[in-house]
Amino acid sequence: MKNKLSKILLLALSLALVVCAMLAMTANAATTPEIRNQNIEYTDKFCLVYAVPADTVSGGSATLYIHEEYPEAVGVDYLKKYEVSKTTLPADSGLDYEAYIFYTDGVAAMALDKVFYAQVVDANNNASAVKSYSVVEYLYTRLAEVDGKANTRQQNNLYETTIAFGTAAQERFLRAHMACTSMVVV
Repeated sequence: MKNKLSKILLLALSLALVVCAMLAMTANAATTPEIRNQNIEYTDKFCLVYAVPADTVSGGSATLYIHEEYPEAVGVDYLKKYEVSKTTLPADSGLDYEAYIFYTDGVAAMALDKVFYAQVVDANNNASAVKSYSVVEYLYTRLAEVDGKANTRQQNNLYETTIAFGTAAQERFLRAHMACTSMVVV
């Protein structure tokens, strides 16, 4: 009888250890920041917006690093960084999860096609995967109606004229740049 009770207790202890180990692995896996959404906010500039689910961030804050090239290391040679320590509720963001939301400074008209590389690092130095994004990528995605919703004529007009505006700004900048370099006196 004592032998059977010992075996039952040993089995129960083993099961408890297996369950605890699985919970520990699951909890640990959820603490790597993830840039889940990328978007654009229209102001007087086109601001890149990144959303990171709160349950993927540990330590109560996160930092977004924006790079001009794919980063070789976390937090090195970044163009700009943004720190957020407050989450936004789904009711306020329109997302279906609580998130750390990062709003970047605007992108100039002649840089709408510039690809930026973003990475989020939480307070415990856990880093997300690097994501690339540009305003033009957003605009072409919207024109393609990838979410299955048809755009209004006004929306398509905005996307198309913004692309044309960026193209014209680049052409003007390049023409002005070429004129300046041809006038160099030696």
